[in-house]
Amino acid sequence: MSRRDEERIQDILVRCRRLAEIASKGRRAYDEEWLVSDTANYNLSVLGEALDGLSDEFAARNPGLPIHEAKSLRNKLLHEYWKADADIVWDTITDDLPSLQSALEAVSVKPPVHEPRTKLEPIVQELGSSTSGAICGARNKTGGR
Repeated sequence: MSRRDEERIQDILVRCRRLAEIASKGRRAYDEEWLVSDTANYNLSVLGEALDGLSDEFAARNPGLPIHEAKSLRNKLLHEYWKADADIVWDTITDDLPSLQSALEAVSVKPPVHEPRTKLEPIVQELGSSTSGAICGARNKTGGR
């Protein structure tokens, strides 16, 4: 089953936001913490795959999208990872992705996807603030934390 352009755009926008969060940790974290660099490289790979999967019609209507470049970077990260240049990867994250994100937000028909910061966030939002206070109170009465 193939994914529609709008679904792929949402995938790309999610990856752009995640990579912006990684960029906020700074270059030193990217260079020194494997969890940060591996997460960045994975998100860039997914972003490249999603861009490459956009329809020819969408690509023709949006000729400025870096589809070829994203696919090339994806291929480098996945198939020739030992050749990947950390400076190019970092510059892509910090210099190129913000404009890609802006361009895709402008053509997207859906509002941006909100990603929960924690596993509990959707539950707390669903319950509402008055209920969450009751839950905390009940926990204290039962000898909980």
